[in-house]
Amino acid sequence: VLEGVVQRFGIKQLVISEYALREGVFLDTIQRHLGGPLPSLRDVALRSVTDLAAACDEDPAHSAHVAHLALDLFDATAHRHGLGAEARALLEAGALLANVGLVISHAKHHKHSYYLIRNSDRLVGFTDAEIEVVAQIARYHRKSAPKDSHPEWVALDADDQRIVRVGAALLRVAIGLDRAHRQSVTALEVDDEGDVVTIGVVPVRADADLALELYAARERRGLLADVLDAEVAIERRAPRQPG
Repeated sequence: VLEGVVQRFGIKQLVISEYALREGVFLDTIQRHLGGPLPSLRDVALRSVTDLAAACDEDPAHSAHVAHLALDLFDATAHRHGLGAEARALLEAGALLANVGLVISHAKHHKHSYYLIRNSDRLVGFTDAEIEVVAQIARYHRKSAPKDSHPEWVALDADDQRIVRVGAALLRVAIGLDRAHRQSVTALEVDDEGDVVTIGVVPVRADADLALELYAARERRGLLADVLDAEVAIERRAPRQPG
């Protein structure tokens, strides 16, 4: 049948989608019910991520703030890690879903997060390989860094390993910057001085107590120093003036 269609319409090239039939059905259903332009697959993917987070994460506001900080760090250090928009989207998903494993248990919740992401039927708009990367970013947001004794890590190709290492490194620091779950850090100012990358932490108010956040972020910066190939300094900055 396919050969006949190709010959009948004079098709010169076929592109095989990495996405499944369910993504097409899902997009078609949205268009039928809502009308208007078809949403992008990335928009659908992000919506499915936020839906899963809402169902499983006990503090989605914290995770959303952490994702925001992680993406700010991603953008500010892009000249060092060299990753692009696709990796950024996977980091966002991993950050939003890093704590879904808490619905099972706090102990080893990073591993529970990996399992839930990897086996969820709620995530649409991702290839199987992308879901694996998202799951591993969430898995490595705490405790051990990726290592060759982890079979899932070894199974990744070099490009995906790079995305996981950078994503997990940025996520660890971002989580530290909201350690108290108070969203007290409103912005980040990153200065690259060659051997040292300084992350300036801007509080929401001049009197905001950031002692816990600064301590936690500094404790979690080791992997980031490795992936950026630089010392990472983290310091408090003055709050921004309105206007």
